[in-house]
Amino acid sequence: MILPEGVLWILNRLGAYETYLVGGCVRDALRGEEVHDYDFCTSAKPDELLRVFSDCRTLTVGLQHGTVGVVREGKKYEITTFRSDGKYEDNRHPESVSFTSSIAQDLARRDFTVNAMAYHPSCGYIDPYGGREDLKKGILRAVGDPDLRFREDALRILRGVRFASVCGFSVEKNTEAAMLRQRGLIAHVSSERKYTELCGFLMGKHVTEAGLTHAQIIFAALPALAPMYRFEQHSKYHVYDVWEHTMRAVGAGNQLPVRLALLFHDSGKPACYTSENGVGHFYGHAKISAKIARETLTDLKADKATADRVESLVALHDHPVDGADEKRVKRLLSKIGKEAFLQLLEVKRGDAIAHAPFACEGRLREIEGCLSLYRTIKEQEQCFTLKQLAVNGNDLLALGLRGRQVGLVLRKLLSLVMEGNLKNERGELCDFVRKNKENFEGNID
Repeated sequence: MILPEGVLWILNRLGAYETYLVGGCVRDALRGEEVHDYDFCTSAKPDELLRVFSDCRTLTVGLQHGTVGVVREGKKYEITTFRSDGKYEDNRHPESVSFTSSIAQDLARRDFTVNAMAYHPSCGYIDPYGGREDLKKGILRAVGDPDLRFREDALRILRGVRFASVCGFSVEKNTEAAMLRQRGLIAHVSSERKYTELCGFLMGKHVTEAGLTHAQIIFAALPALAPMYRFEQHSKYHVYDVWEHTMRAVGAGNQLPVRLALLFHDSGKPACYTSENGVGHFYGHAKISAKIARETLTDLKADKATADRVESLVALHDHPVDGADEKRVKRLLSKIGKEAFLQLLEVKRGDAIAHAPFACEGRLREIEGCLSLYRTIKEQEQCFTLKQLAVNGNDLLALGLRGRQVGLVLRKLLSLVMEGNLKNERGELCDFVRKNKENFEGNID
């Protein structure tokens, strides 16, 4: 491993103690991935760590668990004393931790073999569980008894699915069987941690394969999605059941709000399925799906901005773009904003890609046509927001409008400009207001 200067500095500072790099940084370096965070474990006890780094800024939030944070040149490094965990009472946290002088004992408490490796430039890799070999084979295997590992900490089950999605690992059969057996324990994982793991899973390069392989574990964390599993659509436009369609769509997304929206976009289909002459229909599924998305993300304690955006994208994912013209595109841009508009097109693109091939081609052409119209609107700086309007509230106040009239008239002017009935020129807009001032009482149609 080629180590940054700051990492070597930490190792040199702890030269009197047995110290190693551990966990994700070792795994990612062996995979040839860029390493962002370096974690250390050491035989030094917490009080000794504080003494060694007494001239540095230290963080002691995790001190009771043996972890000291050291900040150097604006970068934080976490250093943890070798430890073994006591009995797990809540399927998440050990009742106690014991400090030890053995790196072997420390590695024995870790979740998967690929995360149970240590490294020091002087002595190379410490790999008691065959993590390097599993890494070469792309296998995710629990350290020791997999049922015990997951009963200790149910979050490890979700971490396993995330690693499968991000790294493309296949889960060793005994480990996978234990994940399934113990998946009910995911109920003990906090909402915040579930959401963090969900986001990591969704942004993985191999999310489609992982989602199809580990569906039952995902449903243990997100039970509202379970009805989609193997729910046939009975439509010539679809060649996959609802869950497989969903996971193929998710894999085509390009950013988190888009992938979240694609995960939920058809979640309401099972609840509104009807059949006519053997052909399936899902009338109103977008509204139901948006409700499921909002409720689930609220339960997961997702931030409000993300929950709002995902709910909106899901609700609009069936919004037609066939035959779109500049006026229709500007109306949608004005309603939801540029960022949401572009994300909506990505949601529609992902949804289209997961349809039957003949349906996919036409839908993708429609989306590209809509995107082309947006580019024209942008290049020509056409008006679709109040901010772009050539007049503002102060102009209308100067013309004698008051109170709620100001906002109503501004929106009316914007609508007329977008429809091409008025030019976005200050003089023309002010003249229109003067001529129609007496009509601007109450609501404006």
